[in-house]
Amino acid sequence: MSNVFPDCLRFAGLLYAIDSAPLEPYLASLSTQPPRRITPFSQRGYVATWTIYEGTLYLSDITSRDHAMLFAHAGAPVAASWFSGFIRGWRGDGRRTGPTARKFWDDEIVLEVVAGRVAREWRLDLRAVPDQTSEERYQSLPAFFFRP
Repeated sequence: MSNVFPDCLRFAGLLYAIDSAPLEPYLASLSTQPPRRITPFSQRGYVATWTIYEGTLYLSDITSRDHAMLFAHAGAPVAASWFSGFIRGWRGDGRRTGPTARKFWDDEIVLEVVAGRVAREWRLDLRAVPDQTSEERYQSLPAFFFRP
């Protein structure tokens, strides 16, 4: 699933892009799905903004009017009590390192969320991790790139 525009998370005063979709378990529990406007930029048909406030995950904004109507009765923000899982977020410059070319960012977070509450959190400052060397880049690419 491709999402050029990932969901965002406000955490500790900072805005992170996230690779999780905390709204999906809620949508899966519905008997009737709201219409999705699938685009090459968003395969889910929406982009959501999430906020961690006092240890709870909240849905604070959503771009799709059809999806926003699901929570019209509750007002905003909505506590995401349906979500349990890990949320990985990043901000800053994206770089690659190592022979397997793992992509990482200068500032990453990982949150373990249980029933909408943050159970554990990890904050990673990866600015000191070296960039991929020319030799590692060579090792990470398929051999056919280098055949005469």
